[in-house]
Amino acid sequence: MVIDASPSDERLHRAPVSKPGSRAFVGLLSVGINALALALPLALLQVYDRILPNQSAGSAIVIFSAVVVALLLSGTLRYVRTGIFARWSALEEHRLWSRTARQLIQGHHSREEALLLASAPAKARDVNVGQTLLARFDAPFSIVFLALIAYLGGIVVAAPLLVAAVSVIAFLVVAPRNRSALEQELLTGAQYEAGVTALANTSSNTTTLASLGSAFSRLANARTVLAKANRTTQNISSFQLDLLQSGALISTVGVVWLGASEVLAGQMTTGGLAACTLLGSRAASQLVGVAATGLRAQPAIVAAQKSKSILESSGEIGRQPSKGTAEILNTAGGGVWVLDASPRQTATEKLEAIIDHMPRNLTDPETVRIVAARPRLLTGRLMDSLSRLDRDLEAEALNLSRDIGLDSLVSRLPHGYDTELASSGRPLPDGGTKRAAIVQAFAGSPGLVILEAPEASLDVDAVKKLSEFLLSRSDAVKILLLTSSEDLRDGLKDATRLENPGNWIEGIE
Repeated sequence: MVIDASPSDERLHRAPVSKPGSRAFVGLLSVGINALALALPLALLQVYDRILPNQSAGSAIVIFSAVVVALLLSGTLRYVRTGIFARWSALEEHRLWSRTARQLIQGHHSREEALLLASAPAKARDVNVGQTLLARFDAPFSIVFLALIAYLGGIVVAAPLLVAAVSVIAFLVVAPRNRSALEQELLTGAQYEAGVTALANTSSNTTTLASLGSAFSRLANARTVLAKANRTTQNISSFQLDLLQSGALISTVGVVWLGASEVLAGQMTTGGLAACTLLGSRAASQLVGVAATGLRAQPAIVAAQKSKSILESSGEIGRQPSKGTAEILNTAGGGVWVLDASPRQTATEKLEAIIDHMPRNLTDPETVRIVAARPRLLTGRLMDSLSRLDRDLEAEALNLSRDIGLDSLVSRLPHGYDTELASSGRPLPDGGTKRAAIVQAFAGSPGLVILEAPEASLDVDAVKKLSEFLLSRSDAVKILLLTSSEDLRDGLKDATRLENPGNWIEGIE
């Protein structure tokens, strides 16, 4: 069913996650953090070049006390900045999930397309995590560190620059292969999940061994392709992590190697070498982190492109209810509508078109209730599921339960209506789960209840009870049935029948 968004909701989901003021504040925090990071290198410079030669213990105590204060203050600023990054990430993920949910509810997508759309926010998470944002904000300060290294050590600056250059080249080389593997992983993963879901929802009495064999063969092939793509992305991810961890170490070794030559040649002091070692390590790690950001953003880019292509093509749906169908369902009153096949329209096609498109054409979409052939219930207390989490509807749900014959099954449960259920309905039997889902659909004030194979999982007596239940409510509620049960049809023969339109689906007579 469709839940229309108010203008304020639309503005909320279009609004940027972080305001310019908060970004400026984070920028100031980053300036403070990186400025305080200079305290230790400068302290080492003073210790090696002035304090040790002069044996000035008092000055050393003062300097290192200041360094401790600087490190504590830097840690505090980092804590504040990390909290802001976490909030940005949470807000952005909430916005993406909200938009995705609206698109899935209002759009008309295949199971595979829906799975692709649903996976997009999780893929975009890596772009909004603090590690990625940190690299973006700290990147400009690597230039300051490189400038200080060049001032203190001259040629020593070549070490972190070389490490950064090699890292960028390495990431550029593996980026196309990573992107291709991510696309394959995304598409094949959706195909595999769609196949598993379709197989799980296939009725066992209509499934042949041959169809199961071909289905499992497709799933096995998809799993093999998915494993290969996943192995590629994991290898590249490990390579990226190794480069991030070893970049600073390689830079340190290079700085010490070049710096030692400069010290021996008299072009650089020992304190300058110590300071350049720390500055070079920090500059290299920041530059490599910026280079790695591109790889980290690839899953989000791939998911965004696939989602965009799906949304752009989502309007190309040929089968939708005709105008006459919509008008009949929007009229007041009740009645029973049994879906039958016609020469060019199967009953399943009619049901699919109505479920996928009708909510857009209804005056009040909240009144549409759908009970699938294999329904799922809310996890938790049985009465909460029956009453749609509304305490005011518990009395009505209890009466509905008695009328449909669910009460006798509930009385056998150890805690009755307070029994905790799984989403599958356990510990209720399958027939009890089906009746519980029907009670949930009729609780409140439904305008249209769509029942797919309501006789499934019910015995003969339960089907008779169901027909009496539906007949007693057909005067106030429109009931749309897709059933193959003659007993259920016979039980509803006295119900008010809705007039069949000339064509159920637009464009098909």
